[in-house]
Amino acid sequence: MGNAQSGNVGVGGPNSQSQQLNIGGAPVSSGTSSKPGQQDLYNRTGYHVLQVQPNSPACGRLVPFFDFIVAANQVVFDKEDSRFSDTFKENIEKEVHLIVYNIKSDTTREQVIVPSNTWGGNGLAGISIRYCSWSKTLENVWHILDVYLNSPAHEAGLQTRTDYIVGTPDLIMNEQEDFFTLINNNMYRPIQLYIYSSLSEQVRLVTITPNKNWGGSGSLGCDIGYGLLHRIPTKQLMTSQMITPSIDQLKPMINQQQTSQQQESPYKSTTTNSANSNNSNNNTQTNYIDNPVEPIDNTPIKLNFDQLEITENNNNNNTNNNSNNNNNINNNINLEDELNKQQLQQIPLE
Repeated sequence: MGNAQSGNVGVGGPNSQSQQLNIGGAPVSSGTSSKPGQQDLYNRTGYHVLQVQPNSPACGRLVPFFDFIVAANQVVFDKEDSRFSDTFKENIEKEVHLIVYNIKSDTTREQVIVPSNTWGGNGLAGISIRYCSWSKTLENVWHILDVYLNSPAHEAGLQTRTDYIVGTPDLIMNEQEDFFTLINNNMYRPIQLYIYSSLSEQVRLVTITPNKNWGGSGSLGCDIGYGLLHRIPTKQLMTSQMITPSIDQLKPMINQQQTSQQQESPYKSTTTNSANSNNSNNNTQTNYIDNPVEPIDNTPIKLNFDQLEITENNNNNNTNNNSNNNNNINNNINLEDELNKQQLQQIPLE
């Protein structure tokens, strides 16, 4: 498999995979980007940027893990050869125009880098690259879920939930089982892994030694997730810090609020500080009420005799009505009795 190299050195071997699937667009001008998928300019292979060294010519210009260099100075890298390294060697202290495809934003852009052998680090550009296909780059990642204390993963500095295993310098991992095969084939031997951090959005090279006898579960001592729910987040999360304002910052806000309350609310209550009542200048505190409660009318209700008589008359009327109704009922009952008696008298006796 293709090995990752640093800077402007030729990378990989003849076994690096290349899936030809056109995604290209028209040539990109400086400072612009375009969606791929229109012409046959680029394919799904390129030099994968794995690491960017600090203060290098590529620092701040290339994004680790998400960037693929697909062309340089109008030379398209449709296969792995020495053209990439030759381009940098022939243009030391000169501008090299790169066409870079970003798998996170799904766009291509032109990026200018000036190779240098005097910047103070390794290589002419200060990058670690590997020629491969990006068709499954975002899928073939292994998410670090939980790291156990004193385990090989803990000693290697792997971080819970934010670290992702994205590859190794030794081979290209295309399937889920490739990672576990790598671990089992290197038991008790140190291996190097490319770890992507979702916090720093950087890739670092970590050395870890698998050991199934470390004293806990597994040979690495960490839980690993793989699949759709464990892929690298492609949208940057915006975080904000909680800042506690100082007294000087709060004073203008308090004064402004009190001024607005004085203009809006006509109600106020005044209280005097009794502790300082003996002082020549009494301290008076005025509290403005935003939602005042309306005063309750405590005036006693006066009733005159006319109202009482009306009430009594109404009661008498109601009593009379009730008695009349009772009389009517009694009268009706007496009439029914008389009719029944008359009917009985008219019945002939045999």
